[in-house]
Amino acid sequence: MTPSLLGETSLDPLERLLVGLCRRDSGAEIGAAELAQLASKSFRSRLSMLASRHRVAGLVLVALQSHPSWSQMPPAVAQDLLCPEAAGEGESAADRPQSFEWLLSRSRGKEQELERLLGLIRSEQLDALVLKGPALCRSVYRHPVERRYADFDLLFPVEQVDRAIEAVSAAGYTFPFSPEKRIGYRQLHFHLLLRRQGLFRTEVHWGLSKANSPFQLDPEAFLRRAVTTCRAQQTTMRIPCPEHLLLHLAHENLRDSFSRFGRIVDLDRILASAPGLDWDYTLAQARQGGLQSLLGLCLELARGLLATAVPPDVLASLRPGVGTRIHLRLMRPAPSLMRRRLREAGAASSLQLWLAAGWRRRWPFLFRMLSGRQSARDWIFREASSGPPTAREALVAGLKSGFRLASHHATLYRNGLSERTDV
Repeated sequence: MTPSLLGETSLDPLERLLVGLCRRDSGAEIGAAELAQLASKSFRSRLSMLASRHRVAGLVLVALQSHPSWSQMPPAVAQDLLCPEAAGEGESAADRPQSFEWLLSRSRGKEQELERLLGLIRSEQLDALVLKGPALCRSVYRHPVERRYADFDLLFPVEQVDRAIEAVSAAGYTFPFSPEKRIGYRQLHFHLLLRRQGLFRTEVHWGLSKANSPFQLDPEAFLRRAVTTCRAQQTTMRIPCPEHLLLHLAHENLRDSFSRFGRIVDLDRILASAPGLDWDYTLAQARQGGLQSLLGLCLELARGLLATAVPPDVLASLRPGVGTRIHLRLMRPAPSLMRRRLREAGAASSLQLWLAAGWRRRWPFLFRMLSGRQSARDWIFREASSGPPTAREALVAGLKSGFRLASHHATLYRNGLSERTDV
């Protein structure tokens, strides 16, 4: 079988099962032979680990429990899936498998804290727009554990940002780094991170993308077209409209270097929940922000892996140029996504380079990277840094980034030629 542009035919059985369980039919098309693999303790552990790594553990457990074959699952297997043993040494806390009850308790605790926080913010007459995880939980997912999130991302009008930071601080949140980094966040970034008791994190946003990025989102448009959502026994919440949810999650895929399959699932659920989505507006906003190639790749991944219904004319209008298509094919997006291969510095830079809409956006990106300006602006995210690097340090970092990018492309071309020779 000839692999597609995405390379989804190269997924292994474990990855295919995970993808199948994340479809909206809860894996109904998965056969008994595929589920029989769960009888293996090793296979179950690897599935739990992979699901946690891609932030779809709760979604997978809900899908398994609703699958027609769940009642025939041996009790010991079912128990181990719902309450897996602790991971081995070397695994990060974020990747560690968690029990279904823990995920449910955690989601309820997050919801209660968000309700408390939004109540305090409203009492200060501030207008918070809830982004990403909490917004998606309220609007496009059916079960509270299906969409796990770490932060409360709140967007405010620019004139309210300082008051919003004060209100969140009064709610018990503090900036976890040095005063110099706090100043750096306000000057160089588009949100400020605040934490409470090590359990909860809030990001107060005044923007949605870095000022010098080739990929831009319009925060004022997000605020203008916000919609209100409410579920039983929960307060109302202002969230982005479906068109902006789609664009924002596409952008988040790039920020994560396409390392979380859960974000592709987000796109699938957004489209399923918004059959009347305004594609003309979405495409216009994508082109305005240089997001068209990025959005196209995200939608192709959703369609190829999750059978997401995307209008053919939309995909045609987002189709990138020949050079970008060649490089994306060499990067093998589907297996690279599942195996988180695009997180490496050279791969991440290559992805940004080729997804940027045209050389008018690519040349400035390359210049900032090679000159070290990008590295100089990112000092606020480095644990050991207490201030901006010197000009020499920034230039050395830029040249190293350029070398990693060139090495990555050399590897891509070598592998591509090897595949053609094998054929």
